[in-house]
Amino acid sequence: MMFEKIDFSPGVIKYDDFKIDAQVLLNEDDDALKEDMFQIEYPFDYVLDTGWYSGIKQFIVYVIKSFNWDEPIVKKRCKDISELEVAMEECNNLIKRLIKKENQIID
Repeated sequence: MMFEKIDFSPGVIKYDDFKIDAQVLLNEDDDALKEDMFQIEYPFDYVLDTGWYSGIKQFIVYVIKSFNWDEPIVKKRCKDISELEVAMEECNNLIKRLIKKENQIID
């Protein structure tokens, strides 16, 4: 798995078709580069989603709440794998903070 260094819990990986080797330069013609590459679902209807968008030749990482794709909480563009790894970790940490806040509201 590409993101094995990131602890996504309490999220659950729902989709993992990320077949890009971090050690190899990106080849924009690679069939593995597609919009639906990696998705995690978290409590309180949070989703962390990433994919490759060929029109802009970048990865985009989304943080979504309650399936509202029209108004993402976060949308980060990443031009390479190292930026993508940082963005995934930042977004994962953000979701964990948001979940903690929502848990406090319920308690």
